[in-house]
Amino acid sequence: MFRCIYCFLVIVFAQLSTAFCQSDSVKTHLLSFVKSVNAFNLNYPQEKVYLHFDNTGYFIGENMWFKAYVVSGPLNQPTTMSGVLYVELLTPEGRIVQSNKLKIEKGQAQGRFQLGHLLHAGYYEVRAYTRMMLNWDSSGIFSRVFPIFDRATTTADYINPKMTIPIKSQKIPEERPKPNTKINKINMLFFPEGGNLVAGLQQNIAFKIFTDDGRGQNVDGYICDSKGNKLTTFVSLRQGIGKFSVTAYEDEQLSACFTFNGKDYTIPLPHAESFGYVITASQLPTNGNIQIALQRNVQSEENTGLAISCNGNIYIFQTIIFHDNSSSLLIEPDALREGVNQIVLFNEQGQILCRRMIFIRPKIKPVFTAKFDKSSYKPFDKVSIDFQLKDSAKVQTLPSTFSLAVRDVDTNIPGSHTGDAATNLLLSSDLKGFIEKPEWYFEADDDLHNMALDNLMLTQGWYRYKWQEMTHPETFKINHFIEDGLIISGKLSSVIRHREKSGAHISITLYDKEKGLSKKGRAIADSLGHFAFKSEDFYGRWQMYIRTSDKNQTNLDRKEMEVHLDRQISPDVRAYEPLDTWMYLEYDSKAEENDNDEDLLDRRKLDKYKYENLIPETTITASKRWMEGKAIKSANIVYDLEEERTREDDTGTLYLETLFEYLERTNKYFTFDLELSGRHSCYYKNRPIQWIIDNDDHSITDIETLNIKNVEAILINDRYGAAWGHDPLSGSDSINVASAGDEDLELMTPEESASGESTPDFIQQANLVNNTVLVYLYIDKNAVKDRIGERNTVVQGYTKYVDFYSPDYEYLVLPDEKDFRRTLYWNPSVNVDDNGKAKVVFYNNGQCSNMEIDATTVTQNGGIAVLKDKLNK
Repeated sequence: MFRCIYCFLVIVFAQLSTAFCQSDSVKTHLLSFVKSVNAFNLNYPQEKVYLHFDNTGYFIGENMWFKAYVVSGPLNQPTTMSGVLYVELLTPEGRIVQSNKLKIEKGQAQGRFQLGHLLHAGYYEVRAYTRMMLNWDSSGIFSRVFPIFDRATTTADYINPKMTIPIKSQKIPEERPKPNTKINKINMLFFPEGGNLVAGLQQNIAFKIFTDDGRGQNVDGYICDSKGNKLTTFVSLRQGIGKFSVTAYEDEQLSACFTFNGKDYTIPLPHAESFGYVITASQLPTNGNIQIALQRNVQSEENTGLAISCNGNIYIFQTIIFHDNSSSLLIEPDALREGVNQIVLFNEQGQILCRRMIFIRPKIKPVFTAKFDKSSYKPFDKVSIDFQLKDSAKVQTLPSTFSLAVRDVDTNIPGSHTGDAATNLLLSSDLKGFIEKPEWYFEADDDLHNMALDNLMLTQGWYRYKWQEMTHPETFKINHFIEDGLIISGKLSSVIRHREKSGAHISITLYDKEKGLSKKGRAIADSLGHFAFKSEDFYGRWQMYIRTSDKNQTNLDRKEMEVHLDRQISPDVRAYEPLDTWMYLEYDSKAEENDNDEDLLDRRKLDKYKYENLIPETTITASKRWMEGKAIKSANIVYDLEEERTREDDTGTLYLETLFEYLERTNKYFTFDLELSGRHSCYYKNRPIQWIIDNDDHSITDIETLNIKNVEAILINDRYGAAWGHDPLSGSDSINVASAGDEDLELMTPEESASGESTPDFIQQANLVNNTVLVYLYIDKNAVKDRIGERNTVVQGYTKYVDFYSPDYEYLVLPDEKDFRRTLYWNPSVNVDDNGKAKVVFYNNGQCSNMEIDATTVTQNGGIAVLKDKLNK
């Protein structure tokens, strides 16, 4: 059944710890900003997503399994808002190639990506978000980059995995933006504590030194004035990050001097501001109290307040009085919240004068342990592991499930250092920029790790929760509603004038003919013509029929009605950080053609990791015609137009777009010209095109009038030149790629091609300098022509989860071939009993001797437990 959607807001103000030292009117005014912030976060709480994966890197042909944890609120508890999670796999160029629409239950969801249809290796991005999250900066969505290597065909491919990157002439047009900043061979950035370098005040300045590949470099040096006098020294503590203390002046240029790889560098510091505030925060070693010291360099009557927040909620507020331009206060550690805390000094206009982030380690967290039943295992042995979750403080509810991956250590692919659930949800999700090995900061709670973690707080220039937005909620606009389930929404408008059609009745029917299932519902359009339904759960793509009627539920004048549907809008594609891709890169000989190609990454050799095992190729059943045969294997660019057709149907903005217009709009390498004769000519990368429509050779005349709404997919092959032919022996059509070592077709010169020499008998030879574009027409077996006031389309329900296959060798004959699983066991939901205990049983592969456990859970109270352990340490 369906029900209409209604939204309401409840405003509740949090209790605040305050100390009043000024007039009541000043205190009340400053406090009003604090109340606005807390009201904003109660009305518009932000969600976070973390994905736990079964492995750290992949090969084409494998499955990528994942478990999602979705949290919200000040304590990172499992969300109770969104019921739908979107998880997308993007190519290195920024195109979405697969997507999951998952049901969130108790803040959790699970899914997978099939990597068998990927056209080339590279660094692929996985991102995850709820629709509500799109109302904020896209930097807040989950994003992780994985190395995906060439398909493994022999065991040697795991010893020396390869990632073949297309050269520029064969690259798909980029949709992913490039970084805005130009990175030099060596870089040094400065981060004055509080935000600005202020003249005449002793101030801490954090710094980060890194090379052009984004990696931090530990160096030591000194700070000098314009006369060369040394003022202080500095040294990087970790990953090129450190800090020093200095006093700067307006008329004096300070510089940092250091030596790196035998070369001397002098980097100027930013100029000091003539007036400003400085904040210093430090933890006292004796009792753990946080000491906050404030300074300003000019006498002022400005009234100020100080607020401390975590996850957007302010829980400490105090008005500040300056004595001799300074002020200080102590905060007990028990009064602070776990995770990233923001300290803000603000004035009566609500403007931030200075701010500082500090990190508070979790005080209590579940204890996660595992015990193998043996000290070693033979091939195909039965493996049993006992898990125990404990809560020594007995203040948190233990989780009912946890996600678990057990991997063969010898076949591990070290992935990007993006951290685990604890580092992500407590640390990196609130900060901007790539953090090198964030899990290191959580390895120990000692002086070294705490100092390095505090330096990290000083060098990150972004915070998820925006003060200006929260103190002025009238400027915030909600563009995306909370999806607590499968929601179908849209708008009615008149055909001629496109005016809103209010008060009309809408009936909707969803049906799955194969399973004989259907769902029905009704709604009434509001004053702006908007309507919405919430459906019962369904999985996969269903047909949808929408019909409109007037208030008496008789047929409305169909000439006055159009039905437009809202579709999910994906976030903007982000630029890769340098460290997203620095770890693995190896080009084969064909990719070395253009050493001066500026679009290619620096050529680096892979570290020689050992990959001895061969994974069975994932079997994928082709669900569409264009996925079958040689066509999909030969193409290096594929446009699946299913979503494009649906979008154009819904918006109507590009409904009459031709195939020519679509290709020219989406791919800069296509050019179309209208000749004097009135006929079109078409080129791809300045080369002619051989057009193939539904596996038959066609001329450009057949393409000229083809509309995009009639096209299912477009496949492009421009690697080396190709020929399309018919094999009389098999009776099948095929595309044959001319490349060195290809037995199907020899590589020929244009002259040889024109003469027909060296051409196999069954090949109808095309000019090998041509590009081949295959067009598959859309065939809708259930097509029903829409009448005005009706819509026939498809709608995506939840993506169905497929269980991880784990062989059971207890009652089966051992396989003749070796079992080469790299992920030995994956379970997104291992059940835990009331005592926090669980047991998993699976079977070893054909030769694993070293196993690695990677387990994650989030409790109902927001406790995060992560377990990483090995059988043989």
